[in-house]
Amino acid sequence: MKSKLTLLAFCGLLLFVGCKKDKDDDATPNNPPQNTNTKELLVGKNWKLTKANLTTDTTNILTNPMYSALVGCVTDDILIFKNDNTYTLSDGGTPCSAALLPPSGTWELSQDQKSIVTNKGTEEEKTLTLAEVTATKVKANTEFEYMGAVLPVEGTFTAQ
Repeated sequence: MKSKLTLLAFCGLLLFVGCKKDKDDDATPNNPPQNTNTKELLVGKNWKLTKANLTTDTTNILTNPMYSALVGCVTDDILIFKNDNTYTLSDGGTPCSAALLPPSGTWELSQDQKSIVTNKGTEEEKTLTLAEVTATKVKANTEFEYMGAVLPVEGTFTAQ
């Protein structure tokens, strides 16, 4: 009887030690679990800018008349991240001289998967800090120049 009780206790201990948590307690939108592969979520999709807010006063640039010259030219553009760490930004029909990025270039995902650097080491280098990445939506913070001013912006891109 004593050996059966010891065996039962040993099996219970193995079961307890062998089980692991299914979720990462530290996983939040700003701290994705380590197995999340942001590159897989980004690559091969047609990303279109659907919202752009000034982070200083939450003005939606896409609906604000002050930025009307910018609206048509960027909201029809399609951004495609490629697996070989290049990207293309195709003009959707309305030419744009104030594009967020050059028409093509390179991109690099940071090791912690929280930012993208485009055209690293060039005059056109830009950092996009990722606030959220899903299979259908990307929110990123960056800065761009408009009429001589540097504007901090949070852009939302939606997969098409």
